[in-house]
Amino acid sequence: MENLVVNRMKDRGDRTEREALALLIEQTPDLLVANAMRQLGAGRKDDIGDLHVFPDCAVQVKASKPSTLTAQCRTAAITAQIQAGRALSPHHVGMVKLHNVRTGTKWLASAVIWPTPVEPFEVKTAVAAAITRARDESLPLAQRISRISGRGATPYLLGPWEAWLASYRAVRLTQAEAA
Repeated sequence: MENLVVNRMKDRGDRTEREALALLIEQTPDLLVANAMRQLGAGRKDDIGDLHVFPDCAVQVKASKPSTLTAQCRTAAITAQIQAGRALSPHHVGMVKLHNVRTGTKWLASAVIWPTPVEPFEVKTAVAAAITRARDESLPLAQRISRISGRGATPYLLGPWEAWLASYRAVRLTQAEAA
């Protein structure tokens, strides 16, 4: 019975990684490495991310359900930063898929350091408030980013996937212009 639960969780994680990869291939073909793919050997001690898609960024993908969403947001940010360090990449992002969301913001981005400077909304430990803010499409993208801190844990940023992507795209364009 335990193997069945583990296999079901692995299948869900694999499916979410495939969805994230398809999303990136569709939305960001200009930013991707040649032959973008799921990273081989994920879960190893020297893991450098779930997806090999951007040349200078570790990407950690998390599936969520309501009972695990806040933990997945934090874990994705912290793990992605650790993986970026192993890969010697300057950028990292956690992609967290919201459970059963049909319209609006379906993916959240979490990171310890955003690609460009931001002025996030401070929410302390109220991750639910940060998620609500990230999904509030009446606000401009830059105002939908929150800094979550408190309880002695590493602070991290949470916002809609599109906000992180716009920031990362700006960094890449600046690098291309400088070259």
